[in-house]
Amino acid sequence: MAEINNLKELNKLGRDLKVEDYIYFKTKIETLEYDVGITCMACYNSDANGQIFKYFNLNAQEKYRLASKCYGYKVNSGGWPWYKEADFKALERLIREIYKLLKDESIIDPKERINSRFDILDIRD
Repeated sequence: MAEINNLKELNKLGRDLKVEDYIYFKTKIETLEYDVGITCMACYNSDANGQIFKYFNLNAQEKYRLASKCYGYKVNSGGWPWYKEADFKALERLIREIYKLLKDESIIDPKERINSRFDILDIRD
């Protein structure tokens, strides 16, 4: 079991993610703790697995578009967008993107998230 707190630690992992690895996303509001599962990640300190996407003000369609872009295949369900069984490489790409977005967000007021990097990612209509 690994505990990953940022992109640097993910880069140093030296192996693919696996079930029961822990991923932490530190936002301006809280730190969200996720556990890697076989087809999705579960958030343990929130009632919603998609809490990190809510932080970025993404609706369901935007969340799935971002996940589909990172996974490399269409996703349209899950609080945490479901990935193919044990497709941890796809999951890692989405986690990397979230860490990059969090780094970018560190200089943006949470109330102005809608005008953040998501425009660059071209996931908003």
